[in-house]
Amino acid sequence: MKQPPVSITIATYNAERWIEHCLNSVFEQTYPQELIEIVVVDDKSTDRTREILQGLSTGHRNLRLIFQENQGTAAAHTVGLKNCQGKYILVLSHDAYAEPDWVESVVEVFEENPQVGIVQGEVLLTREVTEPFAHFVKFEKFNRSFPTVAIAYRARDLDLVGRYYLEELSRYGDDAELAYRILKRGAKSVFLEQLTARHEVVPEDFWKSIKEAWGRQKFCLLFKLHPQARAFLHHGFLWGSKERYLRTLFWSLLMLLAGFAYFYDREIGLRWMHLLLEELVFLFALVWGSVRYQSLVL
Repeated sequence: MKQPPVSITIATYNAERWIEHCLNSVFEQTYPQELIEIVVVDDKSTDRTREILQGLSTGHRNLRLIFQENQGTAAAHTVGLKNCQGKYILVLSHDAYAEPDWVESVVEVFEENPQVGIVQGEVLLTREVTEPFAHFVKFEKFNRSFPTVAIAYRARDLDLVGRYYLEELSRYGDDAELAYRILKRGAKSVFLEQLTARHEVVPEDFWKSIKEAWGRQKFCLLFKLHPQARAFLHHGFLWGSKERYLRTLFWSLLMLLAGFAYFYDREIGLRWMHLLLEELVFLFALVWGSVRYQSLVL
């Protein structure tokens, strides 16, 4: 197998808990380190992230640090893409840890098939979820959202469609929007049937994800910009599963039951309330987004 130069880019913000472990997973790749360029873009962290990065850079000549004013996730990822020089560009989340053969496996797929523009694979968790409310990314089969937890692009395809993540969709589909731009030009996507990375389980409070659910109205803009992506929706406009819509239909009854459950098991009751509130906010967000962007997605 040919071993061309590759780049790994990481956008980070207040990641003092994870960034060293994340970078160590990159330093420990089976692919030759002299062929790996590492570009880390710090979006003006306010914790010890910058200090940790500067300490690591002294022992790793292939690590390049970029510090910028806070501009958001999409903007930081864009800066990373534009500063990468490799034939293939891999994106890793600051709270994810790559498997040792991630780069090697990705390069093998790209080198064997020039039509492939995107490679992703299984992402599992670092541990069992024990918190009642937490953020994490986990998937064991093709993910239609093409998350930047651990994904790889052919640099040639990025150059053809533009090396940027759409800031209007930042955190709400900017990664999928870039992928659909690449696929629209005829490039192929490959899903590796192997573990590529593990993602941290990050505890949250009760309201955080419920508030963020409102931002998912922007998914309607995503499908307006890329109508071909509707192939991943049920009947071309339904986002969720049957269970999701049943929960919404019987929301008031299920919320009442969750309230009763609270008196017998506080944690279970809160989990049910959290799930139902998040689903309801999500549905209203998609209804509003469908009107706002004139793109029906429910």
